[in-house]
Amino acid sequence: MKQASLDKTWELQLAAVNRQEAVDSFCEACTALTARDRRKVECFLKNRANANTKSESAAEKLWSKSEMRACYDELRNISPNVATAWRRFALGSLEIGLSGYYVRLNFQVLADSLECRMWIENFSDD
Repeated sequence: MKQASLDKTWELQLAAVNRQEAVDSFCEACTALTARDRRKVECFLKNRANANTKSESAAEKLWSKSEMRACYDELRNISPNVATAWRRFALGSLEIGLSGYYVRLNFQVLADSLECRMWIENFSDD
């Protein structure tokens, strides 16, 4: 029983590290963009994070591969590198079967992480 608990703890820690690496990779790809394209990505993230669901069942509905593909395509129009980095992050949400509500929270995590990264970079330039 103790070994199973340790295995689960290790699995959760590894998932957290992988998720943070994906967030960092996404932010890294965004910092290479022009200011105009970076604003487009920020708007994309904030729009997805603040998307209104028309019903409670829509918020509970599992996020689908087609929804992920639509987001990927929209980001690819801005930057293929950002889209690829975002896909790595989004696959985690798809694999564990998150609902629309939690996917919106994931978009907020990316928006906040990008904002923080940009603040740090701008502060470092001074």
